[in-house]
Amino acid sequence: MARHLKPGGVVLVEPWFSPEDWKTGTLYATYVNQPDLKVARMSLSERNGTLSFFTFQYLVGRPTGIEHFTELHELGLFTKDEYLDAFRAADLEVTHDSEGLAGRGLYIGIKKKR
Repeated sequence: MARHLKPGGVVLVEPWFSPEDWKTGTLYATYVNQPDLKVARMSLSERNGTLSFFTFQYLVGRPTGIEHFTELHELGLFTKDEYLDAFRAADLEVTHDSEGLAGRGLYIGIKKKR
């Protein structure tokens, strides 16, 4: 992302969960209930080392039939120091807002002026 910035340009990164904040075994469900469309999406949070993942299970019902499919989401679990190091390695000045947009923080990188 830093390569796409002009000097003084800004990149914002809202992080995923940190390794210490990720909780395995959490069950999630989302539903759509419209007259001609029913959707159920369920998942269970899992972890393998520094990788978090969900296997989303979908049921989609329409008057023409019901489908089932799955979708795997894998996201890395990085510490605050790993994020800060990555921004600095990309030659960005970085600050961290601990609250951010969704409570997980926000990293603000600014391309150094030369």
